[in-house]
Amino acid sequence: MDEALPVELRDGRLYVPVQTYEHALSGCCGVALLARDDQWWLFPLQGGAGGLQLKQRTARGDRVVEAQEFFRAQGIDEAQPPLALQLEFEPDRGAFRLAPAVQRSGEA
Repeated sequence: MDEALPVELRDGRLYVPVQTYEHALSGCCGVALLARDDQWWLFPLQGGAGGLQLKQRTARGDRVVEAQEFFRAQGIDEAQPPLALQLEFEPDRGAFRLAPAVQRSGEA
């Protein structure tokens, strides 16, 4: 997966647009978040595996993960401005790294 898979961290919640969900997380009803090696990792979980719920937020299929406790433990204040991130798949870990979003040339 080489394309950008945008997500947004806002108010301690991870917002997942429908396009990102369908491309990378389709069929997952939960995720696990892990802080390791000064990075954040998102592990997709299949039904019944526990973790944080990947809740449908809009009729078109956008999702949200209520992760206030995780991000608070990482020193992220819920009052800070939204943070644009992207999912980067790491096959060796079977997980997505939450990385700062990279602006493409020509974008403001």
